[in-house]
Amino acid sequence: LGEEYFLQVLRPALAAGLPALQVREPSWPLKRLRRFVQRVQSEVGKDVTVLVNRATDIVADLGLDGLHVGGGDPTCVTDARAVLGEHVLIGYSAHTTEELAAARDAGAHVRKTTTLELSW
Repeated sequence: LGEEYFLQVLRPALAAGLPALQVREPSWPLKRLRRFVQRVQSEVGKDVTVLVNRATDIVADLGLDGLHVGGGDPTCVTDARAVLGEHVLIGYSAHTTEELAAARDAGAHVRKTTTLELSW
């Protein structure tokens, strides 16, 4: 997609009232991801909830609103919660009710939601 194009698409979404944004770039090195998230932060300001996938250190260092740890192992929620504390949102992708309960018990935020994922 490209960083510049993403930011061009982000601006009208912000103007339309975008409430939250999840940055997910699993193939990027952490240094590049950190720089990009800093750019996103400067674009969105404090009114938009910003989450990052699987980069606990970036969430902690930049004071982001949340982390999405992925799925498959609810213990990663416990590890993230220990680093980030209680005030940070932690998302988890559960695929069974048992996995959902384990993630909730580990400290993930649970709410019923419908997710739309766009990929280019």
